[in-house]
Amino acid sequence: MPKRSHVDAEIGARLRVLRLKAGLTQELLADGLGLTFQQVQKYEKGTNRIAGSRLTTIAKLLKVPVSVFFGEDGKGEAVQIDLRVNTRSRQRIMELLDEIDSGRIEAAVLALLAEFVSGKPKR
Repeated sequence: MPKRSHVDAEIGARLRVLRLKAGLTQELLADGLGLTFQQVQKYEKGTNRIAGSRLTTIAKLLKVPVSVFFGEDGKGEAVQIDLRVNTRSRQRIMELLDEIDSGRIEAAVLALLAEFVSGKPKR
């Protein structure tokens, strides 16, 4: 059995983020591919390598160019994907933060989050 490669892990991490951004569960993506959700999990972890033909199908389902899995936007431009956004909750937090149009409110929200993390009230 081949070892997990850095490239497979990177493609899997991108798959996870793009799937979440598309609002799909592993089960829904698996259904679209005719696979089990466990297979999608293996792809996302980089445990199993994704064949080129399957990656093309995944890209179509997610409505992204295949090149995004390799760090390009389809026009030869580099594209960054924040691989830390890996849960629906985190994605929703990011969406809500993007909607804040007041610097003062954004600063207050960030201070509140920092307070939750530290466990100490900031006065």
